[in-house]
Order: sequence, then structure tokens, then C-alpha cells
Amino acid sequence: MRIISLAPSITESLLAMGLGDRVVAISSWCKLLRFQGYGEVDTKPVAGDYTSIRWDRVHGLNPDLALLSGGYPAKSLSGALPVPVFVIMLPHSVYEIPSMLLEIGAVVNERERAVSVAQRFAEELSELEGLGRGVSIYVELDLGVATAPGFFSHVSTGLAHLGFNVLNMLIDRDYVWGDDISSIRRRLAGKADLVVLEAKSRIITPELSSRYARLLRVDESRLVLLPVLTLSSYGPSYPRLLRSAAEAILKRL
Repeated sequence: MRIISLAPSITESLLAMGLGDRVVAISSWCKLLRFQGYGEVDTKPVAGDYTSIRWDRVHGLNPDLALLSGGYPAKSLSGALPVPVFVIMLPHSVYEIPSMLLEIGAVVNERERAVSVAQRFAEELSELEGLGRGVSIYVELDLGVATAPGFFSHVSTGLAHLGFNVLNMLIDRDYVWGDDISSIRRRLAGKADLVVLEAKSRIITPELSSRYARLLRVDESRLVLLPVLTLSSYGPSYPRLLRSAAEAILKRL
């Protein structure tokens, strides 16, 4: 089976299962997986991104299947691909990620490998309980537009699992963006010990931190800036990314 994978977490799942040879094309965002130890993405051609695909780039690769993430990418791309498409829905909590890994394994007919990766994920996640020490945080993601994860999100539940008091758990949605984000930010950010923001950049600089602090209207001493995909990722390495996020948050205290 020759696979196009257009989401970093799906691509990472396939690579963690040892199926890199079946992945014939990836998204531009998947290239960031090199920073999580998956150097083989450097050799994969880019088929597109979350919302568009260049079929002329991958037609000659003869793909059998395209894997997309749910939400906007599925709406944008599922009807535009001349190959069978399977949509992997976004997890609504960190505890759904192992099920997602099993689903991916079933789709590509590698159930035993998927079970192994899912078991390892669950074991690594269980080791993180209590790291947050009750510190109160408000979280946003820069996904091209300011986005706040809510109760039905792997981001909020993942940080809550670590023992942080995640004020985003008061948001009765999966994600909030657009006109709603300002009122959410005013209501919750001021109550938090720290404001945590996943930047759109891999490199965190003092200048970037200052710019985001002005944008969010918070004191820079209360802002914890994390590299892209630290929190929004939901692949097999997510427990390790959560640990790195916890270390950055606690270091700011």
C-alpha cells in the first residue's frame, strides 16, 4: 500500500509503526517531524498542506490511499483527490489518541504494530501524572489564527492529565477561534498563573516572545512560548512533547 499522509500526527504514527517505506508523499507541515527524530521525512516529496494538494507532484508515485485529519482539511481535500481517502478524526481528549493509533493501524492492515505503539503511548502518558503541581494556566495555539483549545481537546486534557489547572477546561467546545477568542482570553487569561502559547515558529526568540506578549496583552514574565507542534501534535511522541511543555512552564515560575 502506497500512502499519502497529509497531517504530521498521522505521518508520525505511520513512521513509528515502521511503515516509512509505504509513505510516498507528505504535507509541508510533516517536514517538522525531523525535529522529533524522524529524519526520513527529509526524503519524502511534499504533496501539499492541510488545505491544498498538488496532484501533479504525486500522480507519478501511484498512491493507493490518502490519509487526512478531520475538520477543515477533510472538508477541503477529501473530494479533490482521485484516490481513496480515509479521514482520521481529531482526538477529543488525550485518552483517545491510542484509539486513533489503532484506527490508523487497522486502515493500513498493521494491527499488531499499532497495538505496540498505542501501548507505549499509554505507558509514557501514565508516567506524567502530577508534573503540573496544580499551576493554573491558560493556553492558546497560533495556527495561523489565534485558537484556544477547550474541554473537548487533546491539548487541554493532556495538560490537565499532567496536573495543571487548565482554565481552558471551562470552554465547552473543542476549539475556539475568530471573534470568540477575545472574550475567552479576557475571561480566562487574567485568572491564570501563566499564559501558555504554542507559536507558529520552531525557533523561539526574545523578539518573538515580546511580540506575542503584546498581541495577547499579557506581561511577558507570565508568558510561556512553546515551539510549533509541541501541543497541537497528537502523534506517538505526544507524551514526550507534553513533558517538554511541562518543563518549560515550571521553569517560568
